[in-house]
Amino acid sequence: MLEIKRLWKVYKNGSGIKDVSFKIRKGDLVAFVGANGAGKTTTIKTIFKEIKSDSGSIKYDNHLIEKKDLRKMAFFPDSNNIPLDLKVNEYIEFVGLLYGIKSSDIENARIKLLNMLKITDLGESKLKDLSAGEKKKAIMAATLVYKPELIIFDEPTANLDVKSKNEFLTIIKKLHDQGITIMITSHLIDELQLISNWLVIIDAGKIIYNAEFDNETQKIIDIHNKLIGKENPDLNQIDDFYGNKSNT
Repeated sequence: MLEIKRLWKVYKNGSGIKDVSFKIRKGDLVAFVGANGAGKTTTIKTIFKEIKSDSGSIKYDNHLIEKKDLRKMAFFPDSNNIPLDLKVNEYIEFVGLLYGIKSSDIENARIKLLNMLKITDLGESKLKDLSAGEKKKAIMAATLVYKPELIIFDEPTANLDVKSKNEFLTIIKKLHDQGITIMITSHLIDELQLISNWLVIIDAGKIIYNAEFDNETQKIIDIHNKLIGKENPDLNQIDDFYGNKSNT
């Protein structure tokens, strides 16, 4: 479905992505794992042509990606990267019109989506006045309004409480069950363990793991730690700070 091949985007400070290659097959739920600054967001922005790559190619259904293909895809952004002064209804309409959906179809979809996400009473509320969980649901409604074939989520559960995280991951799993292809970027490995069937790990701008993932027999954290290593704090400094009370 989507193939990223030898993609480069290096910034002046040396950060960025370097020779990134991986595929997202139709029907996959891909975990795109990496620490903050590893290159996840740069990869996504390059896919959606928000930034221009230095070299490499991106294909959709075996041809170089075009504007019409981007209309089949959706990017679920960080909550801070949306027009917060818009009302929920206005935001959904804005996204729908941006993707060429008729106003009548947007309205029908909006009613269904707000009801599905249990935020029917928030349609006239401004995005900036919503809680973190409500804001995520509003973004989800706008993301689904034009029924994309592929959705890329960037840290979708960031800043959510446990209940809201579980609810959101359940929605994502249900979308996948409906045949929607999904990639989720996250540094919260445990959340992706039970729902992913393909694993891509990026570190310092380079893909270091790219393979099918069996969430019943494999653990993302074990693969991650084997490849990158586990960061161990200096416990002696804690002893020193508290006057070595553990030995008293």
